[in-house]
Amino acid sequence: MSGYEVVQADLRAAGQQIEAAGTGVKGADPSGRVGEISAAMPGSQSAGAATSLSSTWRTRFDTWAEDAEGQATRLRDAATEYDNSDYLADQRLRILMHRTGETAY
Repeated sequence: MSGYEVVQADLRAAGQQIEAAGTGVKGADPSGRVGEISAAMPGSQSAGAATSLSSTWRTRFDTWAEDAEGQATRLRDAATEYDNSDYLADQRLRILMHRTGETAY
């Protein structure tokens, strides 16, 4: 057999896993203690950098969680499309076999 084989259940399982990872990241605050740097060193360059880092981390974690949710949806949608394509191909084969008098598998 040439080409590729798709296992729709695997696509759905991968979607569930990435969705779980995204849920785990959503709402996480990786910068929780970074704010202490700003408080400990007010007015310093390090304080400004820590504030910027804190904001960047929160934004990136939130974005990653949203992206993970989108990827999970796309994987589930792809599995459904493969299911639909397989069903239509099966139906077409059955019609063709019926017309030619052959027995369906």
